Amino acid sequence: MIWLQHRLVFPVRPENISMTWHHMTHFASYDCLCSFRVTEEEVLFRLERLDAGKGAGHDNIPPSLRKYCRYLLAKPLYRVAAIDHGLFSFIDVRHREWPIALVTNPKHALFYVPGREPEHISASSTHVRVLAFSTAEITSVKMKIDEEEWQTCYHIKGPLYVNSWDPKLYLKGLHHIKVEVSDGAGRTSLYEQPFSLDGTRPNYLIFPRILLMMNMTTILQVLFGIAVAICVLPLSLLKILLSRIRGGDRHIPTATDCCIGRCYRRLWILANLDSFFYPLILYPIYICFGPWTIGEIIDDVIGVIFAWGTFVNGAYLPGSFTYAYGLFQMIIFQIPLTLALAQKLEQRLFPPPLSMPDCRLWALFKYWWADIVLYVIFLLQLLFLYFFWLSYGFLATLLGPFRTWPLVICVFLWRRVHHTPVHTIKELAEIFQEATIGSTRLKPYHSI
Repeated sequence: MIWLQHRLVFPVRPENISMTWHHMTHFASYDCLCSFRVTEEEVLFRLERLDAGKGAGHDNIPPSLRKYCRYLLAKPLYRVAAIDHGLFSFIDVRHREWPIALVTNPKHALFYVPGREPEHISASSTHVRVLAFSTAEITSVKMKIDEEEWQTCYHIKGPLYVNSWDPKLYLKGLHHIKVEVSDGAGRTSLYEQPFSLDGTRPNYLIFPRILLMMNMTTILQVLFGIAVAICVLPLSLLKILLSRIRGGDRHIPTATDCCIGRCYRRLWILANLDSFFYPLILYPIYICFGPWTIGEIIDDVIGVIFAWGTFVNGAYLPGSFTYAYGLFQMIIFQIPLTLALAQKLEQRLFPPPLSMPDCRLWALFKYWWADIVLYVIFLLQLLFLYFFWLSYGFLATLLGPFRTWPLVICVFLWRRVHHTPVHTIKELAEIFQEATIGSTRLKPYHSI
């Protein structure tokens, strides 16, 4: 690791430029409180062993993200920094990337701190100042501003290279300075940074700016809440409508579109069968408020995970990425399961013909897509449960409704589809038919 501290003092004449500097290479060198050595392979090995299924820590960064970015994180990175007449400049460099150039005047426009750093220092300066470093001898340092010609910087002392300039030419707007450094080993590096002398800052693109300004925890929380509402409210409203009909109100909202009408009737039947309604709405409500699991959240420490936070080792960690897990569960389990069960119940009422005149793939999918969806849902939840067991162990799996209940719900409701009496489904369909179009005569499978 390299840490630089510079104090640069520049009189008007470049011949009198002086500099005092301190250069530290490796913690083990010079007088240090401690020294240690960590190789790139060791860091990569530790990152690969991260348990991607564990929750985020105090920094709210999930282990899955760290593991995904392991090849970038494992590469050593250090920062070269300098203070030039009160202007703090720095550059982040990958290990073994040589040569290095740090432009200290003019300072990077993005990192200028008004009120903390002196104003008009660069605008009244006479020279561009560059610090160049390499393991080999520096042979050339060149610079150019905007589309001007390349100019050679001359060596003053140590890593300091300068070139005269007229700041009056760049008083307005944003400009760009490029520095090209070459060393005796034949290596060349090119650095570019924006600068301004009137306080102009670079403009961010609108999408990255929005991402930086947003609170991802709040966004995930809102999306999770919307997903739960989509799973719970429609079924609850349909059940309330049946209560109104039985109370004497014989009319309910209708749907003119054929496709929406079919879906309307399917959900109506599903919502008014208690054995389907309560499991389908209690699970989303539970994962909003109840514990997802109880087990070893970290090694040898028992904790409790909720959607809104985690209690572990006497500490409370606010929920962040847990909302993303809940949203994902609603999208790949709850919503598809609801639609597939509604389709299967209507198929009990209007079973598909034994002999299909059209044997194309679309015809087969049209009649059997609900079965395919149920199979896929079950296998996915079984796979997620296996990974959950690998991450948290047997106790957390046993006491983890977030992962175990979906399997139970899926199997139970699948069996209930085939054991629900047809006359019960038919009665609900006739009530729906009478309330929407005024007729109790049920229409064929392909039409509402």
